[in-house]
Amino acid sequence: MLRALASIPHVAPEDRSAVMTATEGYARGLDFADALHMARDTRSAGFATFDARLARRARSLGARWPVEPFGSNRRS
Repeated sequence: MLRALASIPHVAPEDRSAVMTATEGYARGLDFADALHMARDTRSAGFATFDARLARRARSLGARWPVEPFGSNRRS
């Protein structure tokens, strides 16, 4: 639904590109809110989370930067 709404020319999401990227992440198994945070963050070298499942899923999908759970010493 969000992808369809964001595709309508006179509908102006705050960041259309990030919304479209987040809908792709959601379709691939990420939580939409997590996918949107990751899509909107263009200046970070990594992404930290309390959600270990998100970190595993993001790694398996080839996230553009490391996604690590808090308290982890592991590097991707």
